[in-house]
Amino acid sequence: MGLENGESVGENDGDRICWKKKSKLFDLEYWKYLPVSHVLDVVYNEKNVCDCIIDTLLEIPGKNKDEIAARLDLLNIGVKTDLQPEYGERHTYLPPGPWNLSRA
Repeated sequence: MGLENGESVGENDGDRICWKKKSKLFDLEYWKYLPVSHVLDVVYNEKNVCDCIIDTLLEIPGKNKDEIAARLDLLNIGVKTDLQPEYGERHTYLPPGPWNLSRA
């Protein structure tokens, strides 16, 4: 799709600003020393994955990825049917998964 004068977006943009948001990764101290700055930051990704796993294992409220929508998705694809939500009069109960840690 072209512009009014026939040029496509991206050709000779001149002083036009194409990006409106700056990633938080550019605020990291070592980011300016990376030879290829568009490569994904491995440490940042490892931290996010680790946080998600810990939050799920410890059932941290608001951070847990194991919610009703995820359980219903499991039910729809036909796996882990024993983990489906149990509906009560006032609350919906999610049985603990085998990945959850207990005090024992």
